[in-house]
Amino acid sequence: MQFSKSAMVSFLLLAAACSSTTTVTTTDGGTTPDGGTKDSAAKDTGTNPDGAAGTCTPQDVSSFAPETDPGPATAAGACTDQVALDYYTACIDPGDTTACTALGKDTTKAACLKCLSTPETNSKWGALVEDAQGLIRNNIAGCLAVKGDAACGKAVSESSQCTRAACPDTVCPVPDGDTAALDALNACETKAETLGCKTYAAKAACADVGADGGTAAAIACTAPANSTDSFKDTYLAVAHVICVTGN
Repeated sequence: MQFSKSAMVSFLLLAAACSSTTTVTTTDGGTTPDGGTKDSAAKDTGTNPDGAAGTCTPQDVSSFAPETDPGPATAAGACTDQVALDYYTACIDPGDTTACTALGKDTTKAACLKCLSTPETNSKWGALVEDAQGLIRNNIAGCLAVKGDAACGKAVSESSQCTRAACPDTVCPVPDGDTAALDALNACETKAETLGCKTYAAKAACADVGADGGTAAAIACTAPANSTDSFKDTYLAVAHVICVTGN
């Protein structure tokens, strides 16, 4: 699973004592076929943004061992689909600092926002997960688990962990606003799925939704095959399961 880079990393962090909201972020544009990231214009050029040829390339993962992800922070009734969409529009894409700040200050939306976006360090993960670099991803694995397909969720999680291990921050850093660096990271992870992470990626195909359909859980947790914005549509699907219905 690939990542998206927040365009304004942690630009809003309201006092927890007042609102209990999490950091809200925005992303740049683009789409991906698997719904894992927002920016998908990645091309494997063999170079990284600083000009060091071949730096951001898959590393040896022969000693990689997957861990268990935190469970999903399901919160039935915390959100409505409309608020989830409003959050996406204001805080992700196209993003509006004023609108996003206003949404974050709305105490009636606090529980929803807390479910929609969570730091990777949280004990439970919401619809979106943000890491220390400000890279965000859809919690497809958690959604699959909620929909009763824990085995597929585990496979998706392990594939994501493997590609991240193959393309770590130390090899593929993504500075704020550097879309070329993000493209290089996305290309690295895609390539890793054909190399050291091939076995994990094959198992994660259980979450694929194509023209010929997919499992009920996969359909509930990913964008439809004809989606023109797979990150957005996957986010809305995952948010619906984790933060709206909770099942």
